Amino acid sequence: MKNKTAVGLLICLALMLTLAACNPAAPSEASPGSAATTGKWQIISSGNEVLDLLVNGNEVWVATTGGVVRWNMEEGTYQRYTTLDGLASNTARKIIQDGQSNIWVASSVDGVSRFDGTSWQTFTEKDGLVSDDVITIAADNDGNVWVSAYWGVSRYDGSGWKSYKKDELDTVDVIFTDSRGNVWFSNRHDGITRYDGSRWKAFTEDDGMGLGGARAYIEDDAGNIWVGSLGDVSRYDGGKWETFHISAQIPRAYVQNIIQDSNGDIWVTAYENVVVRYDGNTWRNYTTEDGLPSNHVKLLFQDKNGVLCAVTESGLSRYEGGGWWPFTDKEMLTGEVRAVDKDAKGILWFGTLEGVIRFDGIAWQAFITEGGLSDNSVTALAEDSRHAMWFGTQDGSVSRYNNSNWMIFGPDEVQAGEYIFSLLADSRDNIWAVGHSGISRYDGIAWHVIPGAASFIGDSLTSVFEDSSGNVWLGAVDGVSRFDGSSWKTFNAADGLENSSVTDIAQDSKGNLWFAGDKICRFDGTDWLAFTTGEMIHAILPGKDGDVWFVTKDRGVLHYSDAAKLIEPLPDELPFQPWLGGTLLDSQGNLWMATFYTESGGLHRYDGDKWGTFTPDEGLAGYQVSGLIEDKQENIWAITDKGVSYFDGTSWHTFTTKDGLASNHVNCLMEDSSGNLWFGTEGGVSYYSK
Repeated sequence: MKNKTAVGLLICLALMLTLAACNPAAPSEASPGSAATTGKWQIISSGNEVLDLLVNGNEVWVATTGGVVRWNMEEGTYQRYTTLDGLASNTARKIIQDGQSNIWVASSVDGVSRFDGTSWQTFTEKDGLVSDDVITIAADNDGNVWVSAYWGVSRYDGSGWKSYKKDELDTVDVIFTDSRGNVWFSNRHDGITRYDGSRWKAFTEDDGMGLGGARAYIEDDAGNIWVGSLGDVSRYDGGKWETFHISAQIPRAYVQNIIQDSNGDIWVTAYENVVVRYDGNTWRNYTTEDGLPSNHVKLLFQDKNGVLCAVTESGLSRYEGGGWWPFTDKEMLTGEVRAVDKDAKGILWFGTLEGVIRFDGIAWQAFITEGGLSDNSVTALAEDSRHAMWFGTQDGSVSRYNNSNWMIFGPDEVQAGEYIFSLLADSRDNIWAVGHSGISRYDGIAWHVIPGAASFIGDSLTSVFEDSSGNVWLGAVDGVSRFDGSSWKTFNAADGLENSSVTDIAQDSKGNLWFAGDKICRFDGTDWLAFTTGEMIHAILPGKDGDVWFVTKDRGVLHYSDAAKLIEPLPDELPFQPWLGGTLLDSQGNLWMATFYTESGGLHRYDGDKWGTFTPDEGLAGYQVSGLIEDKQENIWAITDKGVSYFDGTSWHTFTTKDGLASNHVNCLMEDSSGNLWFGTEGGVSYYSK
């Protein structure tokens, strides 16, 4: 049977999960629960999607969605660090330097990592962190490193961690250190908290602060602390608070950034479309009428001459003479700037979604790492007949990778929408890409958009499948269409396809095609036969001797016996609701069902007699199992939100970022023709060679 892709499942996963070309390295020594194996991990990711950056002497450290990049400014060279080098995750969200010159990186759900100049060390809950779900990280004046996470904050003093769990420290979004050595913590929901080294003090509206939690801090030249919150800006002089209600003048002003310019004025950006200045007496709002290229200002910074500058969604701007002007005559940046820093010479460094850009006051220079992924959130995988790998990503791009050679097709070329749910490499060397807003076919020369509702497949594409004759079938809400390599033919109720919608397509061992939906229809190439079940079918699993299994949306499994020509329910009731997770019928005839809820989650196997359940207690990486395959050695592989596991028939073995996985958040998996396992993750592509 040829390739099949379940679009509906991937669409659900996109909603629920939202959601470096480096030297190969062997997995680290297996820890408890990890897989001890002789295999080798490799990672493919881009170091150009910048989330944060840090200028440190003649180096620029860059936190990206594909690991950490260490640029040497003088030589123009770089070094990449990924999970293979000891990072907690390839998704590095925040990067800082402590008082001992160590580099610290915060991930989102895998803890924090420290680089001591030689190697990386990762810290998690097991080492004393309050939680692995890290929000931000900062260093104070005493050499301590503070990490905020859900349910509290943790402090590292150079030898160990101490955690603080308080109501007012439940969810800290920002950590700020003032010149007096106080550490300030913003509370997402209400007020802020100050730690002076021995005592904690919480401030709320009752103390004169603004409404809600704080999102921005600065300390001005006089030592006052300014805090931005929901519609308000508050100033603390060490004794009392004074609050300015800018939302009274500018509705829906949710403060994002605060900065003081060289004249001592306070500037505030707020969501949405707000930039205001306080000159000590009054507040004034600035818009495109004052010269800004856009009202949506994302960041404020000062250049080497102290001139205030703004990053907007339409480019850079500078403030001079009471108005806003273009930053330079030869603009190189847009609003995709995530971070700005300035080195000792006043040179500006910008972290963008496409790499690092330097501006020395005269010329622009781009620093781009090698590699072909335009987005490290990899959502679809395929292998073509020439053994090249294809990667679909969240931004709607498709990349082709073959022996380190890349071809990149951006969203404007593919034209399938922002999220590539699935890829199909058919036997005629076409590549089919299914995205959020359509489907496109690449014929080796160009991409061709398949006309959707205006022609033959309806508004909602549900499945793409290639049969044993090389025909490609598209399933939709109002029928199916078949592409034979040159032309299309549509089948619907008038032709004998009685399904009001098609949710899945498969071919059995005798060559019959099955179409699932509110009914089950079989097509033998000439005639259609319909079966009424009263259940919406979620997935089709062909077995041996023409038998087929049907997974219903919420009421169990049906079995078609070709010998009896009957469809009957599985005799034993399911111990769970088979919703959203992956399904598999293995080579031994075992039925595998994955669920997605923590309460009833895990992986369930039916051996023809009874159901058995596997959870993390039995060695599975996580409860939320989103995909399954069986490899050539008959191992069962399961991808979860906590890593990857495989079952060898006796026990489970797990791989995580500690072993070389690019991210524990895995979106898709496949086995190539050589037996290598490929995993599309939120931190790039990982592949495991046995």
